[in-house]
Amino acid sequence: MYRVAAVSYLNTLPFLFGLENSSGLEGLMQLEVEYPSLIAEKLTQGHIDIGLVPIVVLKDNPSFKYVVPWGIIADGPVASVKLFSNKPLEEIDEIILDYQSRTSVNLVRVLAKFHWGISPQWVKASEGFEQQLYNGRAAVVIGDRALKLLGKMNFEYDLAKEWKDLTGLPFVFAAWVANKPIDENFIRLFDSALETGVNNIEKVVNYYSARTKKIKPYFDPYRYLSECIKYRLTAEARKSIDLFFDFLQQI
Repeated sequence: MYRVAAVSYLNTLPFLFGLENSSGLEGLMQLEVEYPSLIAEKLTQGHIDIGLVPIVVLKDNPSFKYVVPWGIIADGPVASVKLFSNKPLEEIDEIILDYQSRTSVNLVRVLAKFHWGISPQWVKASEGFEQQLYNGRAAVVIGDRALKLLGKMNFEYDLAKEWKDLTGLPFVFAAWVANKPIDENFIRLFDSALETGVNNIEKVVNYYSARTKKIKPYFDPYRYLSECIKYRLTAEARKSIDLFFDFLQQI
């Protein structure tokens, strides 16, 4: 039985829907949900076999492999990964880095150097850091907590849009990665389950709206899942990953 971990955010619901409703995978996997950086830690330490992990995990662990051609991707504004500030970019002194993230906190470093031309102090975050924004202090916030903050700060910078402006490419936040060889039959069933969820966004929204509290009132879930988030790892998306890693190597 494979140990599988998925992200606990709204953007993962199509994947969760497919996995939770696939009879073919019954008895073949054990599924858990966590925030991205913790899934990365578990995959790296061998506590899980497959995870929807921040893309930087592949840079740090080149022996890890993509399992299926799916991920969490944005080709323009993503809404749920933002730099929030009460000051404009040129007046930001410090940026708090979301503890739940590994990819987004590296993305903001790339944007600061190569796109915005600023050199802030970087501050490690702890739980509740979203309440610590004042004066020249900004923060990277991801996931559902970012959606809750929309419109509440003077300045919001969508990191996926900023990357698109810099490179012309989509940005890949996470991908399905394994730390060991996976049985081909399992991969086929896994891929089919994920595709089922991605191809049925309206059904996904209705399903979770009726059964759980995963659908929140502060952002239109259908628009978010169908417009803000892309799921297929296209050739352009893979090119973007390579470019992102090149930028990271320079800093």
